[in-house]
Amino acid sequence: MGAVLSSEVARALHATGAPMPRHLFVSGRRPPHWPNPDPLLHVLSDADFVTEINRRYGGIPPEVAEHEELLALLLPALRADIHALETHLPPASRAPLACPVTVFGGSDDPLTPRAHLDGWRGETQGAFRVRVFPGDHFYLQAQKDPLLADLSATLAPLLAEARPRETSA
Repeated sequence: MGAVLSSEVARALHATGAPMPRHLFVSGRRPPHWPNPDPLLHVLSDADFVTEINRRYGGIPPEVAEHEELLALLLPALRADIHALETHLPPASRAPLACPVTVFGGSDDPLTPRAHLDGWRGETQGAFRVRVFPGDHFYLQAQKDPLLADLSATLAPLLAEARPRETSA
């Protein structure tokens, strides 16, 4: 959901004349304008919803799923997120973003194959890069250090440019 949300925020900033992000990072998601190939989750019963969330994403830890009270607290927010994601329909035609885009993904993510990551190329007229890490949809848990190193290497030049230059007296 973060990939869709961040790209739409970048577009909203552009539409209002606000400064654009210097770089957009997205992860583990097909581009927002690509249709959802999977059956909808938000319409399922709670039990089927939990089963399918776990099948697709492995997204609800057993420690949560086995406690009905805790699961009952989690489900409304999770269902609302999935509903928003599944019903989001960006315009069929829109200009690409001007900022660079980096797309991260897991090499073994069955939900987001490499073609989905590469599909983000059409979302920008700026520089574009895909970086695939070993792992599934939640690759970032095991690949935190290399992911953070990549982010740091990408952002360091931007931060250096943004620092006020010292003036000589």
